[in-house]
Amino acid sequence: MSVTTSPSSSSLFKFAVDDCDVEDDKALGAYRDKRHEWLEWLEGDPRNSINRQIRGMMWDDAAFRALNEARRFSSPEYPTGATAPLLAGLIDQGFVATQILSITRLVDRRQDVISLRRLLDDIEAHAHLITREIFVCHDGLPFDPVEAERAYWEREGPPISGGVIGLPTEGPDAFDISRMAHEAFDKVSATGSGPRSRTDCIESGVFSSLRAALATPDIVAILQLRHKFVAHAADAASRGRAGIERFGVTLNQLEAGQRALVQTAQRIELDLLWGTTRGVVPVPQYDHFIHLDIPVVATDRMGELGEWWRAHCDTREAWTRSPS
Repeated sequence: MSVTTSPSSSSLFKFAVDDCDVEDDKALGAYRDKRHEWLEWLEGDPRNSINRQIRGMMWDDAAFRALNEARRFSSPEYPTGATAPLLAGLIDQGFVATQILSITRLVDRRQDVISLRRLLDDIEAHAHLITREIFVCHDGLPFDPVEAERAYWEREGPPISGGVIGLPTEGPDAFDISRMAHEAFDKVSATGSGPRSRTDCIESGVFSSLRAALATPDIVAILQLRHKFVAHAADAASRGRAGIERFGVTLNQLEAGQRALVQTAQRIELDLLWGTTRGVVPVPQYDHFIHLDIPVVATDRMGELGEWWRAHCDTREAWTRSPS
């Protein structure tokens, strides 16, 4: 049976559906469309992809920790701008707010956002499409690596002893890649040591484990902070009901939330989609410490800055005396 997929999803694959070693080619066509969508959420969206969100979160974390480390270099005898209360307070508050927003956006369950939790929910809802044969053979690999290897060596002849062997990495001759794909699927299916079947599916416990990783106590606490302090200004009664007075936020809490998100994203991409591992902290293509070794304000301009501050405050105070 001939099955067509959308042009956008077809461009991801090197082999046509009809050329893939699957029995359910209709399910394969549907899987390819969903896989394209999932990979778009993970990496393809130019503004809000999941990996882009994670890399931005981790870049901000590295930048803050570098500035926080710079404070350690300051002393009463040799103070630095890194400890200026005006600057340090702004940096601290901005970092905490953006990290809380970054972490909680990635576990947002709404259907109109790009988030790690939405991706997980959607994959689970379409888990029936991810059978062993589709996981292994969705882009031309053979289902039976043993038979494919036998046929390959029968056709190519035995390898030369001591020579360098280059094995196929794609298509129906890529028996070694097929073997690795089966081994990867073994880890997420309930097959165990039993015989492999084309219709094997992902074990439900895999999804339960991933959901739990996105709802750790640290992430739940960070969600409460967002709802009561960052995204909304909760009143005293609401804060009390949530027990929010017991919550603070520490670097360790934020790190625990970040780690859960990074590891879950990698598990989804590698274990469920047999995709690619990603870097975590972006590598800057410039000197990201430039100008940190000079004062924030030149000494001879401090008086001018003070005058600006007073004028600015006077302007804002005038708002209370003049109609808008």
